[in-house]
Amino acid sequence: KKLAEYAKHTIAEDEKIGLDDHDDEDDGDDRAGGTRKSTGGSGTGGGAGQTFVANVDSLVLMAEFFEKDLTGQSKSKLWSKVDKDQSSLIEKDEMDDFLYFSMVVFIKGKYGNARLPRRTDTTLQSTLIQPLKRWLLRHKISSHGLTMDEFKKFFPRWLREYVNEYRIAESTGRLDEFHRNTSVSVRMSEDDTHTKAKVERNKQKESKLGKLLGTASGSIFGGGGGSGSGGGGGGGDMVMVES
Repeated sequence: KKLAEYAKHTIAEDEKIGLDDHDDEDDGDDRAGGTRKSTGGSGTGGGAGQTFVANVDSLVLMAEFFEKDLTGQSKSKLWSKVDKDQSSLIEKDEMDDFLYFSMVVFIKGKYGNARLPRRTDTTLQSTLIQPLKRWLLRHKISSHGLTMDEFKKFFPRWLREYVNEYRIAESTGRLDEFHRNTSVSVRMSEDDTHTKAKVERNKQKESKLGKLLGTASGSIFGGGGGSGSGGGGGGGDMVMVES
């Protein structure tokens, strides 16, 4: 009986968040339309037979939904749907699906019977998913990928930060620059900081090596050290090695 109740709850949860049968690209246009709640500028469409059109402001509501309304079970369902290779990471090549299905979960959970946009919708991809993906990969998600812990703890906050930076770019006339992935206020992630420190250490090593090779070259070609055969056995050894 308990198993039956759990299964019933799980199916209901899947249907609620829109992941039960949303696998094909054209799902969004095959679903029955519905009357969508007013969004106050946070999305357009939603009348009978219309498709929900998300915009940047939708991400603020999406952040709130993920924080307050989406259960841990639903988050795990979303994760499992995207993490097909079960690597416990959402990697770069999985980010498109992750962001799209996150939007699906938000729309279904917040607006019920609203039609879902296609995964291949060019407006959705060019104005929302791709810019957000580039921003996340550059500023928030390390090269190995997004972890479940990061998703649960930081994803809503990152959405708000993205919207904030977008609005700054928009108000200062730098939206084109923002979309070229040169964010208004670059916040270096922990992974980027590690990389920068590593590059700096490598530069120092190269500098030391360059000085050492410069000294050795002087000895090889007679630019330094003593002249003649008594100028040191080391000099003679180097000449023999080069020969």
